Amino acid sequence: MAVLSNAELSKSLRQGELFPVYFLYGEETWQMEKCLAAIIKKTVGRDSSCFNLQQFDGSRASIAEILDAAEAYPVMANKKCVTVGDLNIEKLADKDYNLLKELIKDPPETTVLVLYHFSLEINPKKSNKYKTLIGLIEKSGCVGNFDFLTHAQLEKLLVETAAKSGCTLSGYLAGYLIDRCGDSLAVLMTEIEKLCCFTDDGGEISKEAVDALTAKSMDASAFDLSKAILKQEYGRAFHILSELFDQQLEPLAILGALNVSFAAIYKSAAARTEQVQMSTVIADFGYKGREFQIRNAFRDCSSFSIRQIRQCIAILAEADRKLKSSRIDQQTLLEFTLTQMMALK
Repeated sequence: MAVLSNAELSKSLRQGELFPVYFLYGEETWQMEKCLAAIIKKTVGRDSSCFNLQQFDGSRASIAEILDAAEAYPVMANKKCVTVGDLNIEKLADKDYNLLKELIKDPPETTVLVLYHFSLEINPKKSNKYKTLIGLIEKSGCVGNFDFLTHAQLEKLLVETAAKSGCTLSGYLAGYLIDRCGDSLAVLMTEIEKLCCFTDDGGEISKEAVDALTAKSMDASAFDLSKAILKQEYGRAFHILSELFDQQLEPLAILGALNVSFAAIYKSAAARTEQVQMSTVIADFGYKGREFQIRNAFRDCSSFSIRQIRQCIAILAEADRKLKSSRIDQQTLLEFTLTQMMALK
């Protein structure tokens, strides 16, 4: 079977399909967790503490332990489920790697084996071991690739999630929520749940509720701060900076977020000057999953000169050097850095 997306894999489970081997990987771990839970439930039912569910930490378990669990018969049931998280295939000895391949080539009929990667980032295209293993799993089982959702997919999911909770969320506010809180699905699901609890059944979620109840991401705050700096809005810039300090954020972390924001603005300004499409910038610079940064930058960068943006980046680079190498008060240095950037002609 070919590599499936989250939607395709979910549909397969709803239709009653259950494969002997699964391999789950990708950046969107929230969806992956949901899929893993669905596979376990489909295999052993609701009781996740039953004898027929064995879960291993791939960084600690040996291949022998995994093989023994996979080959053992279920207890008073037709099937058992064995899950292995973050098993680093690249670091396996050849003997263990070959044993794992043999298991996948001829998986036991009574076991559903799930290999998944939550914290271990992999790129199958750059690893012969992973490429070979995934090729074997495609023949006997199912591979699920959990990519970041696009902005449009996130908007649709937020609107649908609100509707399932008996609330109405407009497409505009769904986009606003993403810009405010970032593209992390785990964060967005938490925020939409909070908003639905606050809103009466059948009611419409308001912008006032979004502003009052949701936490603005540091990336979003950094972008607002960058715009205020470039527009030389002293009051607004220092108000945003004060809010970030009130959140007990380290000056170095704030400076790092500012660097990321100015980099996105510079790339967008250069792209617009050369009439390069936003989608090209997102693809070429790896902004998939952080599309809101480039989308916001594309929207506002035409108001600023590239020369002004370059000068700000140079000032930020010098501030970064001083923060990491001198004993000067970091908060004071960050405030001085903002003043320098806003004083540019």
